[in-house]
Amino acid sequence: MGRFGKIAALCIAVLFGLCLSRRMDASRIAVVFFAPNLADLLEWETMELPITAEIEGTVVEAGGNRSLPLTETEAEELRQQLAEENQLSFETLLEEEETSQAEVVEEPFEVAYTKEQLNDYEFLINRLYNVDDSTKATPEQLNAETLLQYDFHVDKETDEPQILIYHTHSQEDFVDSIPGDESTTIVGMGSYLTTLLQQQGYTVLHNKDVFDMVDGELDRNKAYTRAEPVIAQILEENPSIQIVIDLHRDGVGENVHLVKEIDGKQTAQVMFFNGMSYSAKNGAIDYLPNPYIENNLALTMQMKLASDSLVPGFARKVYLKSLRFNLHLHPGAMLIEAGAQTNTVEEMRNAMEVLARVLGDVLY
Repeated sequence: MGRFGKIAALCIAVLFGLCLSRRMDASRIAVVFFAPNLADLLEWETMELPITAEIEGTVVEAGGNRSLPLTETEAEELRQQLAEENQLSFETLLEEEETSQAEVVEEPFEVAYTKEQLNDYEFLINRLYNVDDSTKATPEQLNAETLLQYDFHVDKETDEPQILIYHTHSQEDFVDSIPGDESTTIVGMGSYLTTLLQQQGYTVLHNKDVFDMVDGELDRNKAYTRAEPVIAQILEENPSIQIVIDLHRDGVGENVHLVKEIDGKQTAQVMFFNGMSYSAKNGAIDYLPNPYIENNLALTMQMKLASDSLVPGFARKVYLKSLRFNLHLHPGAMLIEAGAQTNTVEEMRNAMEVLARVLGDVLY
């Protein structure tokens, strides 16, 4: 055996001895021994994330094991701090996390759904919904009989605004968007959707305020936080509004193209999106309450079913995630991910035409 072979054998023997003496996973020891930076990442992966409905009443001193009691004021300050940190980190990583949603091509279920199927929770989860690992949805929450009883009819016999469209991420654009040309961005798609809905007789208010730019630079940290008071004020000033749409485009892998041929046109697909205010690991996220979760779920279920009936394959599975995305501002609020950065402007405009048809069917 050569010199290097002896050294390798010695390393293996040392690792084996450590496994026996410390009862550690050999692969983990190897990582610690040969790749300490990766070991740090593995250790980070096992840390408790601060998304929790409750804050423990003690805090551990840095560098020690002694715990100190928190006062009620300190506990409340910690809750607020963790809420801000979670919202900040989530919004920073939102698009990257959404990338995985479209890596697998979804086969549309191109038949009418039966009552039996809609009453089957497993069927709904497999066919209509994509539940993110960060959250959970119970059979009670996805009860089709309950959700389909909600009436989202919008009375057109008024000049007051009935539908609000806005964009938390106003700077989202597409593969052939023209820099400086708003009509080729997600805001431009909102303008086109506004026109299409107005042609159906609806009175639509399109808000173009920018929430994802700070001092002239793209900054999506706290974009939802910045949007909340603005949208809340609009709703307070316009109590006639019945439907609130936060229109986005998704972020996917560059090899993913969300497109479907509809009426002979290449059309971007859409996805209806719900925030559950619920962590799969820690339960209800009390600092992000939403009294309208059932209303929101009812609206997206009805949108998905109408879409599958009118234009099978246009709507991807309804996506459920842990936070709330300002859907707590109105019972008729929904977030729509239309297309992605890999779609063309023409595909997006075609999608707005189909989306207007689906909205018209649900709001009749």
